Amino acid sequence: MSCSSAIKKDIKDLSLEELSAYLKDVGEKSFRAQQIFKWIYDKKVDGFDAMRNVSFELKEHLIRDFTFFIFSPYKKQISKDQTTKFLFEVGKDQFIETVLIPAKGRMTLCISTQVGCKFGCLFCASGKNGWLRNLSCSEILNQILCVQKQISPDKITHIVFMGVGEPLTTVKCDRF
Repeated sequence: MSCSSAIKKDIKDLSLEELSAYLKDVGEKSFRAQQIFKWIYDKKVDGFDAMRNVSFELKEHLIRDFTFFIFSPYKKQISKDQTTKFLFEVGKDQFIETVLIPAKGRMTLCISTQVGCKFGCLFCASGKNGWLRNLSCSEILNQILCVQKQISPDKITHIVFMGVGEPLTTVKCDRF
């Protein structure tokens, strides 16, 4: 399973099973997938070079076959109650919003799952340009990883998934 096409996939688009299969295909042991996931999701590194217990050869494979894109806020607004709105650019003229809502005993993060909205309500910025596309897994995860780095050592405790301008579901999380 080589990903050496013109457009490389972000490594965060792979499931643990897909990464294990890729590693097997390039002659690596499948346990390396757990190591790589630990670097990305537990230690929150910014690239392959920061993975200290991954061999140079494996890093070369990963760099050749994948991207490791990380978000940084295009714009950030903090309200009086400390609710923080992050604007991320996910493509040319494509933006999404992520909102961190602190409350006593919890940190809720509202994350986007789509670029734009089909409804076009006049009061909402999300639908101004209509619905454009669903976000990739890595684009969704990058919102969480970026905000977690911004608020560290505090931790995100709850995540609300937003789609077409409405919440889809809320999950309690321990991972981030």
